[in-house]
Amino acid sequence: MSPNGVLYASMISNLHTYKKKSKKIKNSWLSEVNWENGRIKVKKYYVNFIKNTSDLKKKFKNFKIIFVGQYEHQLDYNETNSHHYTIICQKK
Repeated sequence: MSPNGVLYASMISNLHTYKKKSKKIKNSWLSEVNWENGRIKVKKYYVNFIKNTSDLKKKFKNFKIIFVGQYEHQLDYNETNSHHYTIICQKK
């Protein structure tokens, strides 16, 4: 990344449906998600779930934080809710 480069990241949160469908991997910061419905199949998908905005900021502590936000969408009640935290930051 260039000096003063800007980074945008969208991180899956604990509020996402995948959290309920995941298992914590022993001795790891990752969780494994295995889930399917009529439209999608998620197998061996590894996620570092973000707890809240404070947790998000800690993950990007080596950057200057410009903006922190969140979004969620759900296309159908049988689908997952897709809650994410977002961050825009700049290389120090």
